[in-house]
Amino acid sequence: MNQLKSYISKALIPLTLILCLVASGCSDDGLLPDSARKTYPESFSFLDVGINTLYSKTLRQRLSNVLGDDSIQTDNTIDLGINSKTFLNDHFPAFHTINVELNTPSMERVEHKSIKLMYRYAKNKGLAFSYVEVLFSEYTLTPLLIRVHFKQDDLGIRETLVQKYGPPETLPGDKNQPHATALYWKKNRDLLILSTAPDHLGRPTYQINIYFADRFEDLIETESVFKQKKEGQTPVEKKAF
Repeated sequence: MNQLKSYISKALIPLTLILCLVASGCSDDGLLPDSARKTYPESFSFLDVGINTLYSKTLRQRLSNVLGDDSIQTDNTIDLGINSKTFLNDHFPAFHTINVELNTPSMERVEHKSIKLMYRYAKNKGLAFSYVEVLFSEYTLTPLLIRVHFKQDDLGIRETLVQKYGPPETLPGDKNQPHATALYWKKNRDLLILSTAPDHLGRPTYQINIYFADRFEDLIETESVFKQKKEGQTPVEKKAF
C-alpha cells in the first residue's frame, strides 16, 4: 500500500508542474494573485480576441489560419508609445503613467513575463495587414495589447470601427508629427486608437492600437508582488477597503 501511495505521489508531481505551466507561472505559495482570476467587461476586440480571451494553442492556430504563419517571443519589453514621444502624455496621461511604470527604471531594459504573437504574412492570406501583434500576460494568459499595421485601408477598416463602436473622437497632429492624425474610442477604461502618419515618402500608413488598461494594471501589480516576495518584503496592499 505504501508503495502504491509513493507511486501515485510521484505521478502527481509532473501533473502539478503541467498545471502550473498552463496557468503560466505559480507563485512561491503555489497560488496566483487575485488579479489572475479576474474577468472584465468586454470592450474592443480584433478577430474575436478581447480582454477576457485566453491564450492557447487552439487560439494561436486559429489566428495563424487567418493571418498566416506567426512568430512567438517571451519576456518582452513593452512600449505603449505611438506617433511621437509625447503623444500619450499629451492626450492619454493615464496610459502614459502605465507606460512609465512598465519601463522603470528608465535607463534599464525592463522585460515582462509575456507572450507576444507576431504576424507578418497576412498579405499571403489576402489581407492588407503588414504587421499584427497580440501581447498576452504570461501570468493570466489574457491580452494586454493588440497592434495592427497596414498601408492601405482597402478593407474599409475606419468605417468598420465606426459601425462597431460608434463615432470616434479626433486628435490633430502635434508639433512633433504635424501630419499625423488619430481617431480614438474609449470603453470600460480601455482605449482603441486608429492613427495615420506619413512614411518617409509621404505616403499614409495606418496603425491600430488597442490597450487593455485593467490587464496592464494587473500585470504591474502582480510583478510588484512577486518582486517584493523575492526581496523578502511584505507585499503592500494598495486597496485598504
